Amino acid sequence: MKKTLISVIIPVYNESATFSKLIEKIISLKIKGIKLQIIIVESNSSDGTKEQVELLDKKKFDIIFQKKAKGKGSAVIEGLKKVKGDIILIQDGDLEYDPNDYYSMISPILKGKTNFVLGARIKNGILGMRKFNNNFIKSFIFNFSHIILTFSFNLIYTQNLKDPWTCYKVFKKSCIKDMRFECLGFDFDMELLCKLVKKGFIPKEIPVNYISRTHQEGKKVSIIRDGPKAIMAMIKYRLK
Repeated sequence: MKKTLISVIIPVYNESATFSKLIEKIISLKIKGIKLQIIIVESNSSDGTKEQVELLDKKKFDIIFQKKAKGKGSAVIEGLKKVKGDIILIQDGDLEYDPNDYYSMISPILKGKTNFVLGARIKNGILGMRKFNNNFIKSFIFNFSHIILTFSFNLIYTQNLKDPWTCYKVFKKSCIKDMRFECLGFDFDMELLCKLVKKGFIPKEIPVNYISRTHQEGKKVSIIRDGPKAIMAMIKYRLK
């Protein structure tokens, strides 16, 4: 029986605390009928992550070393050049998102129910509220911002998504045929979503496990820095 090849792109930058555990989780997965191509894009980390990547077996992984960290989008764009599978999954280089959810996200595509899946941080149909080490103010800001931005996205793109801001995405390679990406940072996630939706690929949301990290634990997304960029991308690609 021929196995379906899934290309997993992992952008990595300063993830020494979680990278090895993430890779162990991925390579230990046993999904019937599925073979994984693991593409790691290392963005010149300064915390020892680069050295961890260098120790990996080059025969089992497709590895790209960037000379300079330009952002998540830049890393994913580089990773897309190495894709061999018909289905692409984007996995952040930390453990906020759990690889054990791969099958539930890939399954709807394999069954022909959709071409595009979002791993949504929802439970029983309700968006899960993020908690940052009992930091009420930070948790409130993140969750309130998420609600407002989700409403804005759904209004602008006439959708009814519960978690359009998730970073967990799976889609057929054919969905992005002839697409050219511009966003080099975390706004890449919004650019990808907007372009796919505008092209007619409406995502199916699948509940996934999610554990929030604080900036002290390595979280790199900033509401102040990255939020406005994502909003601009959301508006820009609606008007284009």
